[in-house]
Amino acid sequence: MNTVGCSAGNSKGTLTWSLLIQSGVNLNNYELLSERWVISQRRPIYRATMSLQYFKHLLQFIRFYDRQHRNKSDCLARIRSIFETFAK
Repeated sequence: MNTVGCSAGNSKGTLTWSLLIQSGVNLNNYELLSERWVISQRRPIYRATMSLQYFKHLLQFIRFYDRQHRNKSDCLARIRSIFETFAK
Protein backbone atom coordinates (compact mmCIF):
# COMPACT_ATOMS: atom_id res chain seq x y z
CA MET A 1 0.00 0.00 0.00
CA ASN A 2 1.16 3.54 -0.68
CA THR A 3 0.35 6.69 1.29
CA VAL A 4 -3.02 6.99 -0.45
CA GLY A 5 -4.10 3.51 0.59
CA CYS A 6 -4.08 2.07 -2.93
CA SER A 7 -2.04 -0.91 -4.01
CA ALA A 8 0.68 -0.29 -6.55
CA GLY A 9 -1.26 -2.32 -9.13
CA ASN A 10 -4.12 0.18 -9.41
CA SER A 11 -4.40 1.92 -12.75
CA LYS A 12 -4.03 5.67 -13.16
CA GLY A 13 -7.62 5.77 -14.43
CA THR A 14 -8.94 4.36 -11.18
CA LEU A 15 -6.80 6.80 -9.22
CA THR A 16 -8.09 9.68 -11.34
CA TRP A 17 -11.69 8.74 -10.49
CA SER A 18 -10.68 8.49 -6.85
CA LEU A 19 -9.31 12.04 -6.91
CA LEU A 20 -12.47 13.34 -8.60
CA ILE A 21 -14.65 11.67 -5.98
CA GLN A 22 -12.40 13.01 -3.21
CA SER A 23 -12.82 16.52 -4.65
CA GLY A 24 -16.59 16.11 -4.53
CA VAL A 25 -16.52 14.84 -0.97
CA ASN A 26 -14.38 17.82 0.07
CA LEU A 27 -16.66 20.24 -1.85
CA ASN A 28 -13.71 21.51 -3.91
CA ASN A 29 -15.85 22.39 -6.95
CA TYR A 30 -14.79 26.04 -7.08
CA GLU A 31 -11.20 25.59 -6.01
CA LEU A 32 -8.44 25.80 -8.61
CA LEU A 33 -6.78 22.51 -9.44
CA SER A 34 -3.38 23.98 -8.67
CA GLU A 35 -4.51 24.79 -5.12
CA ARG A 36 -5.25 21.11 -4.49
CA TRP A 37 -1.66 20.14 -5.29
CA VAL A 38 -0.05 22.73 -2.98
CA ILE A 39 2.14 20.97 -0.46
CA SER A 40 0.16 20.92 2.75
CA GLN A 41 -0.74 18.49 5.48
CA ARG A 42 -4.48 18.89 5.09
CA ARG A 43 -4.70 17.27 1.62
CA PRO A 44 -1.64 15.16 0.80
CA ILE A 45 -3.72 12.70 -1.26
CA TYR A 46 -3.48 14.75 -4.46
CA ARG A 47 0.32 14.98 -4.59
CA ALA A 48 0.73 11.40 -3.36
CA THR A 49 -1.45 10.05 -6.17
CA MET A 50 -0.07 11.77 -9.29
CA SER A 51 1.31 15.05 -10.59
CA LEU A 52 -1.00 17.93 -11.44
CA GLN A 53 0.14 17.90 -15.08
CA TYR A 54 -0.65 14.20 -15.46
CA PHE A 55 -4.07 14.68 -13.84
CA LYS A 56 -4.89 17.50 -16.28
CA HIS A 57 -3.77 15.29 -19.16
CA LEU A 58 -6.11 12.48 -18.07
CA LEU A 59 -9.04 14.89 -17.61
CA GLN A 60 -8.86 15.75 -21.31
CA PHE A 61 -10.03 12.24 -22.20
CA ILE A 62 -12.86 11.68 -19.71
CA ARG A 63 -16.31 11.44 -21.29
CA PHE A 64 -19.37 10.59 -19.24
CA TYR A 65 -21.60 9.43 -22.09
CA ASP A 66 -22.28 9.65 -25.80
CA ARG A 67 -25.68 11.30 -26.34
CA GLN A 68 -26.24 9.63 -29.70
CA HIS A 69 -25.79 6.09 -28.37
CA ARG A 70 -27.19 6.48 -24.87
CA ASN A 71 -29.98 4.10 -23.90
CA LYS A 72 -33.09 6.26 -23.44
CA SER A 73 -34.62 3.89 -20.87
CA ASP A 74 -31.48 3.80 -18.68
CA CYS A 75 -31.93 6.28 -15.83
CA LEU A 76 -28.26 5.96 -14.86
CA ALA A 77 -26.91 6.36 -18.40
CA ARG A 78 -24.98 9.52 -17.55
CA ILE A 79 -22.98 7.82 -14.82
CA ARG A 80 -23.25 4.14 -15.85
CA SER A 81 -19.54 3.70 -16.64
CA ILE A 82 -18.52 5.24 -13.32
CA PHE A 83 -21.01 3.10 -11.41
CA GLU A 84 -19.86 -0.10 -13.13
CA THR A 85 -16.21 0.71 -12.41
CA PHE A 86 -16.84 0.88 -8.68
CA ALA A 87 -19.35 -1.99 -8.63
CA LYS A 88 -16.68 -4.49 -9.74
